[in-house]
Amino acid sequence: MKAIYNYLYYHLYSLISVVRRFNARESAILYLSAIIAFLTMPFISSLLSKLLSGSYRLLFILLLGVYCALIVYLNKKYFEKGERIKKIVHQFKNESILQRRVGYGVVVLAFLFSIAAFFIFLSLM
Repeated sequence: MKAIYNYLYYHLYSLISVVRRFNARESAILYLSAIIAFLTMPFISSLLSKLLSGSYRLLFILLLGVYCALIVYLNKKYFEKGERIKKIVHQFKNESILQRRVGYGVVVLAFLFSIAAFFIFLSLM
């Protein structure tokens, strides 16, 4: 699972660094956090709505905001720890052009799928 996570980060980082060199690392962390948040937020919000019984709307929104901030914080700590970025780059830098294109496609599809899944889960609630 860690290899998949690193793979997504590497391709997000390399895709973003082509477009935007300034803060590419932080942008990749935010996009990866958004993918995770979009995929898990419907389940967390369902759990919170059952626990809070719907009458605490402001607290519900605050807890979801804290959840999203926690995802970003944990991703930031994970990817900024020591030599992790260099190890990830070294692990995937020898990809062929076809593998790199497939990686970019996987990242874009994962991002779009996470947004679509979020709205589908949201509409089912």
